[in-house]
Order: sequence, then structure tokens, then C-alpha cells
Amino acid sequence: AALLESPGLDLRDAKLSVMPDGRLLLNSCEYDVDHDQANVRNNQSVTYTSTNGMQWQGPHRVADKGYWLWQTSWFEQKGYALGYQWGNHDRTRFYHTLDGIHYDTLQDDPRPPNDRSNEHALVFEPDGTIRMLLRRDHSEHHSSSALLGTSRPPYNKWTWHPLGIKMGGPSLIRLPDGQLLTVVRRYAEGPDGGWGSQWTELGLIDPLKSSYAPKLKLPSGGDSSYAGLVWRENILWVSYY
Repeated sequence: AALLESPGLDLRDAKLSVMPDGRLLLNSCEYDVDHDQANVRNNQSVTYTSTNGMQWQGPHRVADKGYWLWQTSWFEQKGYALGYQWGNHDRTRFYHTLDGIHYDTLQDDPRPPNDRSNEHALVFEPDGTIRMLLRRDHSEHHSSSALLGTSRPPYNKWTWHPLGIKMGGPSLIRLPDGQLLTVVRRYAEGPDGGWGSQWTELGLIDPLKSSYAPKLKLPSGGDSSYAGLVWRENILWVSYY
């Protein structure tokens, strides 16, 4: 076991991935917000690396200050991640990395500024096409629908389609038949288009139709999600809080 901490700061939303050389990469964020009451989030994304899961090197402060690098996904020796910035400067930025320590910008604003886009999960098709599930938290009616984004190398142009659901904590894997399996925290439609009750749900996304189908309501305490997903020998393994 290992304890990773940044004294005086709140480390949030740890995400694990396996790098091409077999080492473990852990993405997290030093959460530090609103001390000046100016609606500015001063988050700093960090990573740690390990060869055995017990001894870790880091924290490595990565990407641009204020951008929350949600997680890293790997394809052909490179890692890819969407960072988002909230507060008075609401923007997104798409990054890539070779080592989990140095992240370079591939594209500014794959989503329009002030779109309230934030948490994401992405998978790769065999030809390198990215499918990204993206959460949005806009306050305007009907504008918080989750999006399915598609981009092809060199990943500087995106197409986006609404899935018609409000969700958070997205996790995503690609099944052998090409369907996308996801576990999310679903939100019911509240009064005046706001946020209603919430639950954890397993669903399927058809990437060609950009459609979402709920399949299984999972045991939930409401604000439960951020699932880890593993597909092995035709069995899905799920862990979440």
C-alpha cells in the first residue's frame, strides 16, 4: 500500500492507467479553490509513476495551472487527456504526452469557452479514432446533455453529438463488437431543467448513431460513480464508490 499526499491540499479523483513501458501512471489534482472569493479555481494537475504500485515517484505538476487533467488514455505510445478550467475562465484544452510527466497542447478549446464541459472518458477505435464521453454542467435548460465526441488523427478537429442525458463521473470501455459500455452517475431532470435525483447506471453507446441506451441501474447512494471498468473473458468487472 502507498499513501500519496500534498500537504495542505486536497488530492482528488485519482485515475490509473498503464503506460506503454508497463509502468503505472496515476493522474490526480491538487484541489485549491476560491480563497479570494473571485470564482477562480487554482487547481494544479499532478501525476505519479510506479513500477510496482507500492513505491511512487512524484508528484509531477503537469499541464497548465488551472486546467484539471481528468485522466490519461494511451494509444500507440502516446497518452491523451482533456483538461478543463472552471470559474471565470471556463475553457478546455486537449493534451498529449509520451511519459506522463510532460504534457503538450494538441488543441485549445475543442469545446467552446463557457460551455461548462468538464469530466471525460475516451477510448480508441482500432484505426485510432477517438470516441470521447464528455460531461457538461451548464445551467441553461437542455444544455447540460452529455456529448459524444469523435476525432481522428491528428486530433485537431472534433464532431460532437448530444446523448440526451445528464450525467457525471463517466467511465468508458470499448467492447469487442464496437459498442461503448459506460458507467455514469445519472441525473433526473429537475424543476425548470435543473438537476434532479441521481443514481449510478450502466449503459451502452452506439458510436455510429450517437445514441445512449440505459441497461442496468446499479446499487447507489445517490452521488456514487467514478467507476473502474475491466472487460476480461467476456465478464465486466466494475468498482465504484
